[in-house]
Amino acid sequence: MVVFQALLLYRCDIVSPMQTLDAGRSVEYGLLDYLAIARRRWLWMATAILAFGSLSAAWTLTRPPAYSSVARVLLADTASREALDPSSQNPVFLSRELSNEISLAYSDEVEASVRDELGDLPDVAITADTDADVLEFTARAVTADEAAAFANTWANKYIEAKRAAAVDDISAAAASLQTRLQELRQQRQQIRAPLDELSDQIAETENQREVALLQQQYNRLAEDLSYELQLVANESEATVNSLSELKLRSELAAVGEARVVQVAAPPQGTINAPLSRNLALGIVLGVLVGFGLALMAETRDTTISSPADVQKVTDLPVLASVPEAKKTEQARLDLATHVDAEGPHANAYHKVRSSLGFLSMEGDLRSILITSARANEGKTTSACNLALAFALIGKRTVLVDVDFRRGRVHKVFGIGQTPGLSDVILHGLPIRRAVCRIGEADLSNLLVLPTGTVPPSPAAFVGTTGFLDAVSWLREQSEVVILDSPPLLAVSDPHTMAKHVDGVVITVRAGSTSTRELAETIERCASWVPAPAGHLILSGVDETDG
Repeated sequence: MVVFQALLLYRCDIVSPMQTLDAGRSVEYGLLDYLAIARRRWLWMATAILAFGSLSAAWTLTRPPAYSSVARVLLADTASREALDPSSQNPVFLSRELSNEISLAYSDEVEASVRDELGDLPDVAITADTDADVLEFTARAVTADEAAAFANTWANKYIEAKRAAAVDDISAAAASLQTRLQELRQQRQQIRAPLDELSDQIAETENQREVALLQQQYNRLAEDLSYELQLVANESEATVNSLSELKLRSELAAVGEARVVQVAAPPQGTINAPLSRNLALGIVLGVLVGFGLALMAETRDTTISSPADVQKVTDLPVLASVPEAKKTEQARLDLATHVDAEGPHANAYHKVRSSLGFLSMEGDLRSILITSARANEGKTTSACNLALAFALIGKRTVLVDVDFRRGRVHKVFGIGQTPGLSDVILHGLPIRRAVCRIGEADLSNLLVLPTGTVPPSPAAFVGTTGFLDAVSWLREQSEVVILDSPPLLAVSDPHTMAKHVDGVVITVRAGSTSTRELAETIERCASWVPAPAGHLILSGVDETDG
């Protein structure tokens, strides 16, 4: 007896080379693969594009208008500053000073003054143009006039604060220098006090000899005190010069070291981005997000989608793939091999029948069990069409429904569920009274045996001697016996029946059966079959399939 395993990928029009099928095994992506993903997962792409496009359009249309205006303030007169302080032209100094000026413009004092003037703090950004020693006050508002007013107000309040700060600094420095100058004068007086005393004595003395002695003392003391007096004189001169410089700075501060060189004017148009640009950006973002979601859904999807996916789970080859059926064709799909003999579904099942015929050359292949991993994966549809395919070439074929829980073969052929196989075994009913012959002339070789009355324990029933003898007798009396069994992973019935048939066909529905379920199914098949021939048939499923 030859025993083989077969897989039928049913309703397989999905081509998916982009699956991550099991732990540690992944497929590299190429450009065509990415395009295939986008085509398959188009709903993700369309949803994201529609969502982001709608949001960008809604945001653009509902966003209030925004206007922007700029006031420019020159920080100082370059010539006067260079004359007073040459080091002020150092680039590092200028950069640091500009940063300090921006900090002043954002100071609490300036902000409080602006708030008092306008009643609220406007949206103003302050930046520096290092090439021109200019501060730019850029204001944004909902009207053009407000934008200009905000920028000008902030710039003027900054200039006022800068002038006040400059005046205060100069006043404090001048006061300090005046105090120092007074201290130096007092110090000079203290140093000259002995000289002045000798000078008074010389003026009051009439004796020439005493005058000469006093004059000698005066000269020696003057020489001793000359260095100290010179130091005081030099410092006094420097202090006087500093006071003069401060006087010049005070004049500059009164005029202003900063002045507005560009008054902010009401802008002619808004700064709002146009609808076309925002819509384009939304669509681009939608494409990126949608493709990311599609790629994530693709990589997380472990369902079988193509024969290539099967090869990543098992080395068994694929015997055939049944194409996807249109919704209008699903009602006829169970009998497609007969009602649409030239259609793609019929051709697929004829290919399965031919493949099984080649396998039968290796040994006797007369009883074939059709099962699946789970329900709704095409086993009943495949069993019916495979039986029809054998009958149409003149093979004496018996289609037996052994799914005692959800048998559906009798519905496909429009016959009663009873009497059937269980009635033959349990009640001794003659088998000729339980089988039904299909009336069409070209199907005269096909007999259908429904389940019959549901037995109390289907799992135990399929292991009885009577059941096995009935299947063996049917095998001897016909050329092909097709058994439609329950799903393999759902119940234990196929485990028992598979040990007594010549072959097992496992149907796999594209987009439904997972790689884990397929691997588990094949593993269980291997436990029944010591040395499988290793042939697979791939299939899909009818939603009504049991």
